[in-house]
Amino acid sequence: MRRGVSMACACCWLVVGAASGACAENPPVQCTGAQSTSAQSTSTWDWLLGYLLDRILGIEKEPAATALARLGGSCLVLRADTAKLNAAILDDLRGDVRRVMRGARIPYSSLTARDGGLDVRVREPGDLPRAMTALATGPSGGALDLRDMGDGLIRLAPTPSDLDDRLTAALNQTIDTIRQRLQGLGATPAGVERHGADRILILLPGNKDPTRLAQVLLPKSELEFRLIDVSISPDAAQRNGAPPDAEVLYGFKIKYPYVVKTHVEIGGQDIADANASIDSRTQAPVVAFRFTPRGSRLFAQITQENVGRAFAIVLDHEVISAPVIREPILGGTGQISGNFTVEEASDLATRIRAGALPLGLIVVEQQVIEPAQKP
Repeated sequence: MRRGVSMACACCWLVVGAASGACAENPPVQCTGAQSTSAQSTSTWDWLLGYLLDRILGIEKEPAATALARLGGSCLVLRADTAKLNAAILDDLRGDVRRVMRGARIPYSSLTARDGGLDVRVREPGDLPRAMTALATGPSGGALDLRDMGDGLIRLAPTPSDLDDRLTAALNQTIDTIRQRLQGLGATPAGVERHGADRILILLPGNKDPTRLAQVLLPKSELEFRLIDVSISPDAAQRNGAPPDAEVLYGFKIKYPYVVKTHVEIGGQDIADANASIDSRTQAPVVAFRFTPRGSRLFAQITQENVGRAFAIVLDHEVISAPVIREPILGGTGQISGNFTVEEASDLATRIRAGALPLGLIVVEQQVIEPAQKP
């Protein structure tokens, strides 16, 4: 896979123009332009008025890098977790191989992951040509390097160009999602750009809290509605293992164990909107949500068929809430409660609205940038 320019010290260079030892090894990112003395001396209030006027008149806004250097703010450098992405690609490929071999009625004795690819061993050597043909045309989702390794062993691996294409697509989608989350927080103007092979640079003029922003931007926010498995107690599942179609998950704040079905009844893509709200009965912060038409139909069906059962609202493999279905819920709306603070409810609603990140992200650097000094 191609290597990109390292961003480890991008923020440092952006502000002071100096290179540390690490910066000397990694070329800085060119993200600022020439700035005049008059631009540097503009006050924050004057800049804000000018920015609002420009928006009203349709004039292009000031670049985020220029605003950051003049006004101060935050800089975040994020790296994509390509190891998890590659593992997910192999998981998909493994499922495709099983489907193809089953459809072609070709028995195999093993299917194992190794060194970024899969090894499948056919049971009967005479089936090898047929297996090669089936696998060459069957698995979907990208180009494959397919090899006969001898002795009935077939090696499959995504090509480097296919991995690059998938990473590019995932990064582009991730950047779009980050922009939506920033808009939900009111953090504009902001620069969100890809730099190098696997990194994203975020510039946030006027914002001095990169830690909180990272807390909102980094979680994948995979929201799932799943049924609780009542065939075994949480204690027994912890001791002896959960049933094959279930797993033990823990609560969001109170780490109480739940035995949750692995099948996802409804996913975050079926939620049309979400907003922080206050429960009229408890006066506690909650997240009110509205399903898409498809989600409304699914939720109505699930609640009609499972009255009296508990279902889990799962976010990034933590159980946010596990209410009991008292009656069919047909209106297509609901709320998530979980002993939230107002800020937590607001952040969660923002993440749900923007959707799940297709990539895991790791903070490489975060810095608070001080505004340029007036001459």
